[in-house]
Amino acid sequence: MSVSSCLMMLLLVGSSLFLPSWAGGVASVGHSGPLLWGVEPADVIYSNQTWRGNTVISPSQDVVVVDSTITVADGNVTVYGNLTFQNSHVIAETVGQASYFFVSEYGNLTLNGSTMAQEFRIVTLLNAKAEVYDSIVWDIESRNASRVRVVRSSVNSTYAFDDAIHDCILTWLAGRSVGWGNYWCPRLSFYNCTHVPIIEATNATLEVANTRIETLTTRDNVKLTFDNMTITGTWAHDGMLRWLAGRGVGWGMWWSIQWGETKASGTIDGTGTDVNIKEVTLLPRPPTGKAYVGSSMNITFNGDCNLHTRIHYTDQQVANVDISTLKLYTRLGNGWQQLQITGVNTTGKYVWGNTTSQGTTLSKWFAALGTTYGVGGIVIPIDKLALLAPYIGLASTIVAATVATAIYVKRVKRRGGKKQ
Repeated sequence: MSVSSCLMMLLLVGSSLFLPSWAGGVASVGHSGPLLWGVEPADVIYSNQTWRGNTVISPSQDVVVVDSTITVADGNVTVYGNLTFQNSHVIAETVGQASYFFVSEYGNLTLNGSTMAQEFRIVTLLNAKAEVYDSIVWDIESRNASRVRVVRSSVNSTYAFDDAIHDCILTWLAGRSVGWGNYWCPRLSFYNCTHVPIIEATNATLEVANTRIETLTTRDNVKLTFDNMTITGTWAHDGMLRWLAGRGVGWGMWWSIQWGETKASGTIDGTGTDVNIKEVTLLPRPPTGKAYVGSSMNITFNGDCNLHTRIHYTDQQVANVDISTLKLYTRLGNGWQQLQITGVNTTGKYVWGNTTSQGTTLSKWFAALGTTYGVGGIVIPIDKLALLAPYIGLASTIVAATVATAIYVKRVKRRGGKKQ
């Protein structure tokens, strides 16, 4: 047996040891199953098939299933290469029997206009990735440095967590390094999804744009970037949440939303429920002599937390404002109250403020306010001498003319006297 075969066998054993408790004895990861029967390294399937037992898409295979129904019987599917479902359906032979689509190492699983029955859970490991476009799937789980992108699709529940111990063992057994330069944790991206019932993220990066989520749970260290994200049910958090609200303008090449203007950001360090972070668009008239800068945010948190909030601004937004006077305010009754700990970072172009909540519900409406300049809000350096120059010139002309007239009149009088 070759060294590579031994490593692959070890990968099978090691990964099966670290499957989650809900997997029971059903799932099995690795190269133990047969390669997909009758499929060449690069092939397209146009007919209905039954994949029986543990089926493996090897690293050298690129399989595309088009307009077909695949029935999975008595086993799981493990993808090390590329597997794409185009306008196809994946069903279980035994209804209610849980099975898994494991995408491991550098494997890729793509669904486009397809459906996957509720018996299946997609699990991405190591540096693998899964893409779901205009499709229906039941469960997705992302681990390690894997990535999942869901666009205009229906997903019942999605989980992401960085199980570093699992990753270390699996990487060693596979005989290759993961390369942590690009991703420090699993990355989940949702774009234009009308309804996602459950998202749970632990030590993960979460990106959401134009999506409605029913229940969101964030634990430990989570980085959340969002635009037009709606929580219809509850949002619970425990740990350090780094959030950023922006304006999504498309998809970038590095599996993330290409963000436009950054509106606001901050951190929430604490444990609580009913978390809510949203932009406020209808603002009351600012206090006399003050002006709003950037976006206004409303943040609620039911529990203990330390909150750091940043309101970002652009050069155009502060053109008529004295930047040194920028502070973060919170709404109090019909007016605004300045936070005790607040300031401005001119390098990062944001106004920041700190506040805490202990044993109570934190509900604050934040806005950045600064003092406007006097005339028209624009400061223009004035050269006083240049400003008075026309008047000085006119006065000099009048004086000179007066003197000349007086001299002329005096001479005329003298000549008249001599003639007499």
